[in-house]
Amino acid sequence: MYSNVYCTTPKVQSLIDDKSIQDECLSYVSKQGQKRASLRDVFQLYCGLSPGTTVRDLCSRYSQQLQRVDERRLIQFGLMKSLIRRLQKYPVKVVRDERSRPPRLYTGCHSYDEICCKTGISYQELDERLENDPNIVICWK
Repeated sequence: MYSNVYCTTPKVQSLIDDKSIQDECLSYVSKQGQKRASLRDVFQLYCGLSPGTTVRDLCSRYSQQLQRVDERRLIQFGLMKSLIRRLQKYPVKVVRDERSRPPRLYTGCHSYDEICCKTGISYQELDERLENDPNIVICWK
């Protein structure tokens, strides 16, 4: 999903240190029928993933580097090799008010994904509801 947020892990250093990981990564993330992506571009893309930056933001900010890199495969490879991890949103209700349902899920212990599965509402609908509630703070972890 282009709205997901990821950040690098300490293992991203292996992309610089380990030649076999470099070769595997560049083969995996390079677009078919294009010249092979450069390590510099791929590393720059991974380092561009940070809290608050969605994959959509990354794509618009680094369009030049993405000419030879498939962004979906970049994310897949990063997750498979633990170079990156996904940041989840956790809503926390800061004021006791039973009007915003279901308050038991807004404790900071349940991610957006979990809440959407349990309630059957879409990620976008949940996001809109919680953005408009001044008693809810979003914690990224």
